[in-house]
Formats: sequence, structure tokens, C-alpha cells
Amino acid sequence: MFFVLLLLGVFGVKRAVSLLKEKMIFPRSGEVHYEELSDRGSWRLILAIAFVAVLGLILPEQWSQIPLTVGVIMMLILIYMGYQVGLRLLQIAALVPLAAAILAVALEWGDVLGTISVFVGSGFVLILMGIFAFRHFLSENPKNAEGQ
Repeated sequence: MFFVLLLLGVFGVKRAVSLLKEKMIFPRSGEVHYEELSDRGSWRLILAIAFVAVLGLILPEQWSQIPLTVGVIMMLILIYMGYQVGLRLLQIAALVPLAAAILAVALEWGDVLGTISVFVGSGFVLILMGIFAFRHFLSENPKNAEGQ
């Protein structure tokens, strides 16, 4: 059942995103072509993995739990994404998963509930940022008269 949901999610979301682009984005701004990213940032990934591994080794047992590890990894991913696309706000929002992880560990919520809190907090911030970015895009790019 999990794999069915996973496949439906991957292909369904991919199709939904392409339909949204065709209906909402392309009529306003034309087709978007993304530039190819270089592979020069792989050393940052190695440093991030080493940072998380060292953090797990030096922290006391209470603080070396799964939610904190997930929160740090999520924070590093969001900082990297913000750096790649030039969004300082995304880099600042990367503190939310870390804060959620620290809160979950401090309140002793356990691994499952703590990890859920990290993902829910991250998801909420990303959805909120996406809504604001999409509203800004729509206000800056009114629909062309010929595309109506």
C-alpha cells in the first residue's frame, strides 16, 4: 500500500505541477527554462554530513535523538536551497525545523512525535512561503489578454 501511495504521489504531484504551470504560470510569463546547476557544491554536502555526525557524537544522550538530527538536516537542506535560489528568507526559515527539534527534545516528546513536529513545522513554513511567493508572482504578472 505504501508503494502505491508513493508512486501515486510522485507521478500525481509531477502531473499536477506541470498542469499548474501550464494553466497559471506560462500564460503570464512564458515558459520557464531552468539553468543547469554545477556540481561544485558537493563539498558542502560532505561538510554537512560530517557536522551532523560530529553533533551526534558530542551531544549528551538527551540531545542526540532522532528529532534533533532530523531538525539539523532539514535546517541544512533549507539553508542550501535558500542559497541556491538566492532567498534569504528561506535561509532564515531554516531555523524553524531546528527550533521544533529543540523544543521536542526539551519537552521529551520522543522520537516519533518529535520528528513529526519537525516535519509539520517545516511544512507549515514552506507552505506559507509558497503562498506568499505565488501571490507576489500573480500580482507582478497579470494574465495576458491573448491567453484568456
